[in-house]
Amino acid sequence: MGSKCANPYAGEALTTPLLSELSSVYHRKDGIRPMDLGLIAGIAVSALVILVMHWFPWPDGLSRVGAYALGVAAILLGFAVWQLSDGNWRALAGLAAISACDGLCVVVAYRIDHTVVRIRAAEKAEAGDDTLTER
Repeated sequence: MGSKCANPYAGEALTTPLLSELSSVYHRKDGIRPMDLGLIAGIAVSALVILVMHWFPWPDGLSRVGAYALGVAAILLGFAVWQLSDGNWRALAGLAAISACDGLCVVVAYRIDHTVVRIRAAEKAEAGDDTLTER
């Protein structure tokens, strides 16, 4: 009933190193390679940290920014474990720089939003409007 999809690359040798490397992940007969173990370790660490943080008894709860930051940090930790197992310091340094910049942008955006809400509330109070709406 269903037709088979023909693979246009079947039987051809992979010529680029990247394709050969990716192909070797799925076609090795001698078991799991060390790179795969690093990836598995990164996944396990990230998942474990997310689960622990989910059920951790936070004393006052977490703010949205705090929960977001911890979730992203857990994902980055998993990536760091994987990259460190390969000795890929350059990718790890780049990811750290990008993440730090993006995290700072999130904090600045939330501070701007908070400041705008306070200014609008002050303007409403000054105008005599006692209905305070915050988003």
